Amino acid sequence: MRFNYPGGDPRRFNEFETLRSEIGKLSQTTRPPLDWAQIDVCARSLFEQNGVDLLSACYFSLARTHIHGLRGFVESCELISALICQHWDDAFWPPEPQARIDALDWFNVRTGHLIRRQSFSIEQLSLLKRAEKALENIADKLQQVPLKKLSRIENLFYFVQNVVDTLEKPHPGLERAISIPPPSPRPPLAQPKVHPSPSRERGHWRFFGLGALCSAIVASLFYYIQVQHQNAVAKVVGPSLEWFSLEKPSVPDDVLLTGHSRRIQQEDIVILAQYRQQLNSLTHFSPRSSWIYGENLVRTSQEWWPDLQTQHQLEDFWAQYLNTQAAYPVTIDGYYQIQGLLSELITQLDKASRQDKYITVTYLRTMLQRMQAVQQNNVPVEEWLRKAEELKKKGLPLTPEIQRQLDQQLKTISARYYLAGTDRRDTE
Repeated sequence: MRFNYPGGDPRRFNEFETLRSEIGKLSQTTRPPLDWAQIDVCARSLFEQNGVDLLSACYFSLARTHIHGLRGFVESCELISALICQHWDDAFWPPEPQARIDALDWFNVRTGHLIRRQSFSIEQLSLLKRAEKALENIADKLQQVPLKKLSRIENLFYFVQNVVDTLEKPHPGLERAISIPPPSPRPPLAQPKVHPSPSRERGHWRFFGLGALCSAIVASLFYYIQVQHQNAVAKVVGPSLEWFSLEKPSVPDDVLLTGHSRRIQQEDIVILAQYRQQLNSLTHFSPRSSWIYGENLVRTSQEWWPDLQTQHQLEDFWAQYLNTQAAYPVTIDGYYQIQGLLSELITQLDKASRQDKYITVTYLRTMLQRMQAVQQNNVPVEEWLRKAEELKKKGLPLTPEIQRQLDQQLKTISARYYLAGTDRRDTE
C-alpha cells in the first residue's frame, strides 16, 4: 500500500468525523451495522488530504481486514509499521506517546480479534510472514523509545509468529510416511493361552487398592492445602463484592490462627496493613463508584470480546438497569419550586409595602397551601433519613418502607449524578 506522508490533526476534516461516527457504532448497545466500505473510502480520502495519522490508520485497518481478510490485515500492518518506524519522532497525529500507545492497543484488540478468529493455510504463509515482519518492526521500535506504558501490540506479533511457526513445521504424519517404510506382511503366530494364577489376580487387586488409597490421600492433601491457601489469600485481600451487601458476608476459616505464634503475628500485621490500605482507598470513593465500576466492566468486555453474543447481553443488561434506576420517579425540584413560591410571596409583600397596600389572608393561605402541597408530594430523602434517625433514638427497628425509600432514592440520585457527570458516548 502506498504511504503518502505523516498526517497532522485530522479532526478538522469531515472524513474523520464520518470515521468516528461509524467506529462509534461498535460501542452502541443496539449494535447497528457498520459501513466498512464507507470507512475505507473516507480513510483513503483523508490520507490524500491530510496524510496518514495513526488513529485513522487503525480505523482503516479494521475496515480493510473486514473487507479483504488477511491481505487487508497485512497491508494495514505495513502501513502502521511505516508510520511508526520511520516517523515516530515527527509530528504525526496524535503527538503524545501515550495517545499513540492507546491507538495501537485499540488496533491490537479490534483488528487482532478478527485475525485470531481465522484459520490459516500453508498458501497464506507468505502473507503471514509479511505481517510478522511489520509487527516485529513496530515492537522493536517501541522498545527503543521511552514510554510510561508498554503497548500490547507485542501480543499480536507473538500470535502471528506462532501461526507462522506452526505452518512451517512439517506434518508429522507425512514425515512418518516418508521415513518409515511399511513392514512386510507376516503370517500370524499362534499364541498359547495363558491362564493367570489366583495369586497373580489377588496381586493385581492389591496393587489397585494401594493405588486408589494413595490417590485419595494425595487428593485430600491437595484439597486441604488449596483451602488453606484460598482462606489465607481471602484474609489478606479483604472485601469481595459480596461484602457490599447488608447480609453477613462469608469469611475465611481461621486457618491463620494455627501454627507458630511468631509467624502468625507477622502475618496478622501484613493482613491489617492490607485492610488499612483498602480503607484508605474507600475514603476516596465517590457515591458514583459502583456505577463507575460497572461501566468499566462493560467497557473492558467491549474491548476484549466485542463480537460475542454474551458480551452484547451483558452490555444490554447494564444499560437497561442504569436507565431504569435513573428513571425512577424521584422529584428533585421540590426545593426549587418552594423557593420560587417564597420568592413570589416576598415580591408581593414588598410591592404591597411600597404601595401602602395590604395582602389578603386568602392570598397568603393559597401560597402556603401550594408550598405545603409541593412538600407532601415530594418527600425528600433527608426527611426519610430524619425518620430513620428518630426510630433509632427510640430504640425501634428501621421499617421496611423507610429502608426501601432510602435505598431507592439514594440509588436513583447516585445514578442520575453519575449520568450527569459522565459522557457515555463512545470516545474511541
